[in-house]
Amino acid sequence: MPAPSSRSCLRVVIVAAVLFVTAVVGVAVWAYREYGPLPIREAPAKHRLPFLDGAETVAYSTDGRRLAAGGKLGIKVWDSATGQVVWEWTQNPSVVRAVRYSPDGGRLAVLCTSGHLTLRAAGTGAFQMAIQPSEPDRPAAFVGPDTDTSPRSSSSACFSPDGRWLATGHYYRSYPHGVAGEVRVWEVATGKQVRTIETPVGVMAVAFSPDVKWIATGEADGKARLWEAGTGRKVRDLPPGGSEAGIVFTHSGREVVYAGGWCMEENPATVLDLNTEATRSLTGGRQSYAVYVHCMAVSADGRRLALGELVKDHRRRGGHRVRVWDLRSGSLLADYDCPAEVKALAYSPDGRELAVACGNEVRVCDVP
Repeated sequence: MPAPSSRSCLRVVIVAAVLFVTAVVGVAVWAYREYGPLPIREAPAKHRLPFLDGAETVAYSTDGRRLAAGGKLGIKVWDSATGQVVWEWTQNPSVVRAVRYSPDGGRLAVLCTSGHLTLRAAGTGAFQMAIQPSEPDRPAAFVGPDTDTSPRSSSSACFSPDGRWLATGHYYRSYPHGVAGEVRVWEVATGKQVRTIETPVGVMAVAFSPDVKWIATGEADGKARLWEAGTGRKVRDLPPGGSEAGIVFTHSGREVVYAGGWCMEENPATVLDLNTEATRSLTGGRQSYAVYVHCMAVSADGRRLALGELVKDHRRRGGHRVRVWDLRSGSLLADYDCPAEVKALAYSPDGRELAVACGNEVRVCDVP
């Protein structure tokens, strides 16, 4: 057999080199797509409203003309159209955990970690009523979870749709399972406490049903429960699904939506039909990827759900994002990156804007 020519050997070497380079480039492209950084897809913000040390809570007024936020440095209220500050208050006794507008739009309820609960004029911030002073066993100022040894804290607040009642949720700072929490129900006109609902663990979120018949709670163990608003009697435990971040009834009152804590990306929230016990699924997530839901918001018409999440995915910048779903179809509408933890979300009354408390600002975004 004749020996191969040098030209034939050269062709073989060239073909082998081309194949090798092609394989290396192909692997590199695959690896970049699979493990490389994702393109930044931040939500287009109409306004970026500064709030130093970060807002813990946000809420739109009933008419959508005002946007309120609260946190360690007090309260700030903006004109939602212009982004101009309307009024602010920095003398709160501790961290503001919830700001909520009354259904008639005239009042703003302010709940602090210390339990301090007040009503203020929505337009000017003028003091109207101290419903509850700071808890007697708590320090006058919040000094942080590592040094604050007082056991009781406040987490959430919700007006009843008729504006007659105000419910507040309370928990214990150490979050031990088996340590009871409670819901307190207040009469808005008089500021008197009319009912206490004791819960198995701390209450992280609270909501009234549209007919004011039920109160739903999301609790520190990730469970959601339903209570009679008039008596405080427990009706039932709701199917598991996480509820620390928030719980809300849809406009019809037939469904309740809740989310919170660690979960799988393809199933981050529970949408429960209270009549049939059926749950509806959301789409748009990847199997076996974990997310932590920090906060949630449902639009007033019950058509949109937004979640603020921490993503266990090194491809995302910082791992923080906001996702938006159509609750009727369960389809994912938007997926936006955020540069820092998303601590609070709120829809405008018309559902066209979403306020996102992220880092040291509140972003007002147009969303699908």
